[in-house]
Amino acid sequence: MTDPIPLNGISVFPQLSNEFIKKNYPSERVPISRRFENISPVTWDFCKNANVLHSEFRKSLARASSVYHLSTDSPLDVNSDANEKKEYWKTYREERVFPSHLPAGQRVGAGGSVSTNKAGVNDKYYDNANPSTCGWGQLSDVGWITMLKTGQYLRNLYVDKLSFLPQNPQDIKDDELLFRTTDYSRAFESLHQVISGLYPIKKIDDLATKKKFNVLIRTIHNETLFLNYRCKNLKNQILKMHEKSLGIFKDEQKSVEKMLYDSPNIGAEAHDILNTPNVPIQFHSVYDTLVALEAHNISVPPEISAEGVERVGLLAAKQWSFSGVFNQQLGRLQFSPIGLDLVNNIVTKIDPNLHYKIFSDNDLLPVQKTPSFAIYSGHDTTIVPILGALGYYRQDGTNDPLKFLAVWPQFGSMVSIELFKGPVLKEKNKNSEGTKKWPSTVPSDFNPDGYYVRSSFNGKPIAVPKCSESGNHDPDMGPTMCTLDAFLQQLGPLVETTQEWKTECRA
Repeated sequence: MTDPIPLNGISVFPQLSNEFIKKNYPSERVPISRRFENISPVTWDFCKNANVLHSEFRKSLARASSVYHLSTDSPLDVNSDANEKKEYWKTYREERVFPSHLPAGQRVGAGGSVSTNKAGVNDKYYDNANPSTCGWGQLSDVGWITMLKTGQYLRNLYVDKLSFLPQNPQDIKDDELLFRTTDYSRAFESLHQVISGLYPIKKIDDLATKKKFNVLIRTIHNETLFLNYRCKNLKNQILKMHEKSLGIFKDEQKSVEKMLYDSPNIGAEAHDILNTPNVPIQFHSVYDTLVALEAHNISVPPEISAEGVERVGLLAAKQWSFSGVFNQQLGRLQFSPIGLDLVNNIVTKIDPNLHYKIFSDNDLLPVQKTPSFAIYSGHDTTIVPILGALGYYRQDGTNDPLKFLAVWPQFGSMVSIELFKGPVLKEKNKNSEGTKKWPSTVPSDFNPDGYYVRSSFNGKPIAVPKCSESGNHDPDMGPTMCTLDAFLQQLGPLVETTQEWKTECRA
């Protein structure tokens, strides 16, 4: 792979070391549900500061939105009178920001059903709680700090080094910056911290004139940053392909299962988890707790080494990540909702006249111009399909699943997709089928010449397979600087219109 160099004087992402990634991107939230009680702490006490921040954050949402979740299980004031029925830290931390207006058993929109192992309002977990106790899935103290550093990293690159964004947030134009998140509280809080790092308030006097940023959230049933299990075909395909994926790694699966089942501490429960029917990623259910224990310096069972935890994580990655590669329809159902946003943003940024042609219901749009810079706060299940669409798992072009690159996106992982303008290639790919392979939403007369796209995962450029072909990338920078034409061809089979996606969901 050719080392990236600046194109037209625009600097590129720094090369981040594996040590940097491991140091700054561990699992910095607590598990999303109760698992392995006999090895887990009675309470996860890593939220002393996060509880105060979380409480203030939720109260600010209550002030900002009339549809904020104000049910009895929402957090109370951390400074409330001790005689109140429950102290703040003894209440259930509501996972979502907005109500779904559905009973728990019907809550199957983006995010799936409510876990049966989730601790409820009166669960004994909270009876043992103290001011530092985290709610399930809550962003911990360390997680808040890490996301702040992520915002500082973005400021260092795009504000200080490239001057792509203005130094002062007051100078930001309406079409310059967009923020998007799911309505999961940890995703919203993560974005809040990224913004705090990107545009910090340095003096108390600045509070009065601080810049207020709009944050866009879709309704649960129309969310594009989280797999929507209302798409019946999506869930059916996931279950089938995850079983097929594990079949390819049968020997590895048996070895990991034996390690877990032989554990006197977690063996019985691990067996129940891994044999639960109709659960998309059983191995991740185990990994989620084990990696959280490690991240917070809590000992895992001695019979399961750090290497053993990594093996569970890699198998979870293979079970989940590769299924969309083996089955293009599943890859499309997973990626198309967010991929459609990505493609439309790129095309309309280049040709603003296409904005109203592509977004026909323009009066309903929260923004009337495509932003120059957008930050999306999602989940590991947001990143996995994106990496699959970009060919990350098979960058060397191999078709052998045993040689695919397996990785589970850790907390704080980041995919960046940058659009550059540069010289028009003299030697184009003679075998290119051009517009025939583009997503159907891109007009056939759209001109991509002179535009390039570079994708990165945690700061490391990705060699997108279609871009590696001769004539499909900048000759000086190599395959990681992809022509926009080739980039659109790479995504073509995986992006469809919203109506096409809904039709495929019912198939």
